[in-house]
Amino acid sequence: MQAAHDAPAASAEPEVKKALALGLSLPIITTALAMILGLMFWDLQNRELSSWTWVIIQSVIAFGIIAGTRYSMKAIRSVSGSHSGVSGAVGAMNLNFVLSIIFGSIVTLMSFTMGFAAIDQLKWRSVITPTPKNIMNNFDVNWVFVDFAPTYVLLLLVSVAVFFTLVSRHAKVAAKKADAAAPAADHSHTI
Repeated sequence: MQAAHDAPAASAEPEVKKALALGLSLPIITTALAMILGLMFWDLQNRELSSWTWVIIQSVIAFGIIAGTRYSMKAIRSVSGSHSGVSGAVGAMNLNFVLSIIFGSIVTLMSFTMGFAAIDQLKWRSVITPTPKNIMNNFDVNWVFVDFAPTYVLLLLVSVAVFFTLVSRHAKVAAKKADAAAPAADHSHTI
């Protein structure tokens, strides 16, 4: 009887191991890839990274964290309570959770810093006190798309990345609660 119970677990074992390996390694691999991309852009852009380059780098990192969270949750859902892979899957989930917190805080700080620098560029660069006319002269399409838009895109990226990591972590629990609440709601209307 025990052998029949272990047969489905044994067939799912490679899939669980793959999900666990991807859950642990994807954030690390994508961060390394983002660093390599950053170094390439840094060299191509004469030792200075543009705002849009930072958006690309942070997007690659966000993808790795989201994918790592999804794979670690897949590994958790695939292993049984007595399986030895539970601790590894929980570790992968916790790693991705901590990385999402660090990512969210650093990229939010980065976005606000870039936004303050963009707003500071509107000031008149002289001893003369800035007037609204001088500030409006510096406000142009180039300023909006090159200096200011990346700050909003980074904030949007943080919001989307944190949202998807939280949804990935709690999707199964929310579905179970909704399924449990549905029969209770159906009986309340039949009275």
